[in-house]
Amino acid sequence: MRFSDTESTGEAQVLAHCTAVLGVAPEVLGGATRLRGLARFKCPNETVFVTLGFSQLDVAPYQYELSGLGFELVVRVRGAEPPTFLVAALDELRRAQGTRPLPPVGLDRTSQFRVSFVESPSLERVETLNGAVHFFEATIAARETRTPPGRKKRVRRPESDDGARAAELEAAIEKNLDDPEPWLVYADWLQSQGDVRGELIVECHEEGDTDCLEEHEDALLGARLAERLGGDPPDLELDWHLGFVKSATLKRGPDSTTDVPKMTATFLARPVCRFIRGLTFGLTDWEGAHDFTAVVKAIVRAGRGKTLEHLFFGAFEYPDDIEISSAPWGNLGGLWAVVPNLKSFKVRGAGGDFGTIELPHCVNFTVETGGLEAAQLTKVVAATWPSLERLELWTGDRQHGATSNVDDLRPLLEARAVPRLRHFGLRNCEYSDEFVHVLAKSKLLEQLTSVDLSMGTLSARGCQTLLEYAPAFAHLELLDLNDCYVPEVMFDRLMAVCAQVNVDRQRGSSAGGGNDERYVAVGE
Repeated sequence: MRFSDTESTGEAQVLAHCTAVLGVAPEVLGGATRLRGLARFKCPNETVFVTLGFSQLDVAPYQYELSGLGFELVVRVRGAEPPTFLVAALDELRRAQGTRPLPPVGLDRTSQFRVSFVESPSLERVETLNGAVHFFEATIAARETRTPPGRKKRVRRPESDDGARAAELEAAIEKNLDDPEPWLVYADWLQSQGDVRGELIVECHEEGDTDCLEEHEDALLGARLAERLGGDPPDLELDWHLGFVKSATLKRGPDSTTDVPKMTATFLARPVCRFIRGLTFGLTDWEGAHDFTAVVKAIVRAGRGKTLEHLFFGAFEYPDDIEISSAPWGNLGGLWAVVPNLKSFKVRGAGGDFGTIELPHCVNFTVETGGLEAAQLTKVVAATWPSLERLELWTGDRQHGATSNVDDLRPLLEARAVPRLRHFGLRNCEYSDEFVHVLAKSKLLEQLTSVDLSMGTLSARGCQTLLEYAPAFAHLELLDLNDCYVPEVMFDRLMAVCAQVNVDRQRGSSAGGGNDERYVAVGE
């Protein structure tokens, strides 16, 4: 170690000690870098990574909150057992600690050692420990830079083996994307391949933020994609997790010429999208050619769907950006097979083709439209989603393409395919009055905890049905009737139906004699 790269006293003594014990001058063994109070050491054989901190330690879960100066050493090692030289180096640290013994150093499931000094040491003790850590790192470095007699030098594995190892490490991350330990093991391997992402994983984990990524955007995304981050508004917005993209929003701004399907294909091909969990898409065109058919094809071809948990097609404001009835979503049918772990889906627009929906892990599904065709509502009702908990449908009005009626919903009301459904919203609906009548007698209502009929044409007629069947709705935690045509004289009685009834905000009132003067809230 070049001690000029560190901040320590007693350097001459440590230098002499290392030279005497190892027979190698520490100045030839590589350097250390300091970042925000941390010294990070990487050994020549890419096997051991050491983090040393001298600071106020107040970061959970492994550090301690101290009144004075704290110290922690973290060592991560690939392999099942600690090598002898590593144990010897840790023993040196124990001796340096002096009268107070160190906590036991054990091997956990990620082959990670932690040594923590749970006291506020004196300046003299800090200097001793600092020198001991220098010796520790020098010991490892010397061991790995010298080839013992009779042993062949380490030979790099074939690329095929590297590919298998990468797949193994990535599969471990996929099992729990929020667990940092598999990420850190992956980081060690990436660094052994000279991949900057390995360093960024460690840096993001240690610092708890993603500021370090800004200077690497061109390398991680490519120059053209990085440019998309800087528009006003930007065509590309990213949320990062440990040096990889966690979620992204892709769209074409009002003054942009970005081809969203091509940008999607280029973006998802980047290695930093390997563990992407969420995708949101805004408008793909402002001149009437908007839909998501080509975007879906890009997602399918990219092969990144396994980790996707959240999808939203149609992140635009209506009517400010575009009328909802002027923004069809196109053909989504090819999507479901490549997103087996999708948990949340939302689409907004004028309609399109769903295909056959099979989403075994989906818990939340939302369709917002000014005119849903009966054929597409039928496909939603026939979907396979045993984990579904929330379903929200806007059916819209006939002037903007809606062709469904209450009969199209009857298979859903039997509750055979949605055992976990707890919230159902039939919003922005022309046949709210008729739906209340069949819902009151359905099996589905028994398992629901909330019902949303807002933004529709619910009138006094439908409200009278609610009051007649009040016992069937009494178990609900929430019944939303806002933004409809409920007469004010019925407010008090309706609010007694269940625990919470939202009814105070209405677009008008009606005796329920017909639909001539009642409209859904969102059509155009």
